[in-house]
Amino acid sequence: MWRGILRIHRYLGVAVGVLIAAWCLSGIVMMYVPYPAFDRSDELRALERLTLDQCCIVTAGPGSTDPITSAGVIDHFEVEMSGGRPVLRLATATEGVRQVDLTTGQGMDHVSVDQAKQIAAAFRQRLGIDGTSDFRGAVERDQWTVQSTYRAHRPLYKFAATDDASTEWYVSSRTGQVVQVTTGSQRFWNGLGAIPHWFYPTTLRQHTAAWSQTLIWATVLALFLTVTGMLVGVKRVRLRTDVATSPYRGWALWHHYAGLVFGLLTLTWLFSGLLSMNPWGALEGRSYAAERDRLRGTGLGGQQLRDHISSLSGRSVPGHTVRLEGSLFLGQPVLLAWSADGVATRLNPTSLLPEELTEAAFHEAVLRLRPGAQIAAEGWQLTEDAYYYSPHDTRDFPVYRVRYADGERIYLDAVSGALLQGTDAARRQSRWLFNALHSWDFLALARSRPAWDAVMLLLLCGVTLSAASGVVLAKRRLLRRR
Repeated sequence: MWRGILRIHRYLGVAVGVLIAAWCLSGIVMMYVPYPAFDRSDELRALERLTLDQCCIVTAGPGSTDPITSAGVIDHFEVEMSGGRPVLRLATATEGVRQVDLTTGQGMDHVSVDQAKQIAAAFRQRLGIDGTSDFRGAVERDQWTVQSTYRAHRPLYKFAATDDASTEWYVSSRTGQVVQVTTGSQRFWNGLGAIPHWFYPTTLRQHTAAWSQTLIWATVLALFLTVTGMLVGVKRVRLRTDVATSPYRGWALWHHYAGLVFGLLTLTWLFSGLLSMNPWGALEGRSYAAERDRLRGTGLGGQQLRDHISSLSGRSVPGHTVRLEGSLFLGQPVLLAWSADGVATRLNPTSLLPEELTEAAFHEAVLRLRPGAQIAAEGWQLTEDAYYYSPHDTRDFPVYRVRYADGERIYLDAVSGALLQGTDAARRQSRWLFNALHSWDFLALARSRPAWDAVMLLLLCGVTLSAASGVVLAKRRLLRRR
């Protein structure tokens, strides 16, 4: 039996050992260069200042379908500038995103190439990107837009600048929004980092089910390789005068000792990485859609929104505003004015003057979130806790936190009252079995840099040595048998 285990371990180690080493080396790159993501802070920074002088026509012309009242129940809306004119974007539960030109009241279902070129040129100027912007054509998907989150924006208009950073960006053909930006440096390092680490080649990643299963079963094979290696490694240890020694020399000695020291760590990293894929629904938490619906109350109707948008015509908003975002909180309209630096100000929907949510409003929200659930504590959270923290993304504080007797936690935004994060039993398990084991961010102290970098680099190098030395041995054995 031991001979069979050793043989399986040797030959499986050729391909899977390379894979484990590649995961470690790409993980080092990912510590410093994450996968490109054009998030809300980037979006706001790229928007032009909002003016409502030409706003807000919300009635479509004769013979046209009203794009607002026909949208049904509206979850939230945004008003911002696009191509020098104010536009309204509606998000509905059933029909996705709709866009309305507020200078004409007409729906905007498609952005032409000429319009996209104007948007791209304005984007380049606002972000101070040097050179000119060249149109590279319409793409359905590529390496940087392969995820399903871009489905509503396809095809995408791709643009590239002639600047030193080799900046490229993508404009949605549906809404005219810039949805992704990359630089030459990001693309290069991601070719060594996130793409091999996550199995992200476009040809595979565009098929979500196949990509997921490939990554899951590759990890299962790597787990099997690691477990068999640990079994063989422990069995081959020799005890002489109370000192553990190895019978091997050369590369075999390095592989034996590195496997003994870093084998358990390799196992935890592979196991936690497997859980990140949520295999077979292992750690699938609730979506919190029901809680968000209770918090919002009855949806915003089309006629109600039309009246509200009409009232904005010619009004003044805070001078730094680049986006107005509207939704419902406890059945009442909420209007946020976002600045280019990512700061949100809550406005009174009628007067457009700043106002704050009261403590009583948050308490009422807590009672609505989970009717009948026993509340252990509620109140303001000023710093990170074990579940709401900043491993990579910056978190805003304070937040209003409610803890329930069953261990569940919900965090509400201090400005809008929106549900930011919910943590049920499955998400708590994911926090410790994936995030903590994979990134070693158990405590705030463990996440502090550069101490975290030093520990992670040491551990990653150790696991890489264990995997790479095994590959060398397996390759030598294969060559000898030929």
